[in-house]
Parts: sequence; C-alpha cells; structure tokens
Amino acid sequence: MCAVCRVCHVCRVQGDIFVQISAYLKLYCDYVNNYGLALQELHDAKKKATTLADFLKVCSFFPILSQIILIMF
Repeated sequence: MCAVCRVCHVCRVQGDIFVQISAYLKLYCDYVNNYGLALQELHDAKKKATTLADFLKVCSFFPILSQIILIMF
C-alpha cells in the first residue's frame, strides 16, 4: 500500500469512527451545556422539598455514591 493510500485509509477510518460516535457527542454537548441549569434546579428543588434534601443527604453516606459530584448533593 502506498503512502497516499495509507493516509486515505486512516482518514476514512477516522471519519467512520466520528460518524459512529456523533450521537454520543451530541448528547455530551447537551449535558455540558445544561449542567449549570441542572445544578440550579437541584438547588431550588432541595429548598422547596426538604424530603429531597434529606434523601440526598442519606445518599451521600453510601460509598458507591460518593463518586457522584453534583456539587456533593
């Protein structure tokens, strides 16, 4: 395989991978763009519903949930 064909093959493979993950990239962009709003909504919901705040406080004691940041509940 000549050098030009190898470059074309690599570009084609990279393009195929990009097409395969494009839906995930869009989902990730939506996640990142709405993260601040989600945190504000969580903060507001905790103020309105003390049971939610209590539930999140209890969840923070479980080791398996300790990796979840969300501004640490």
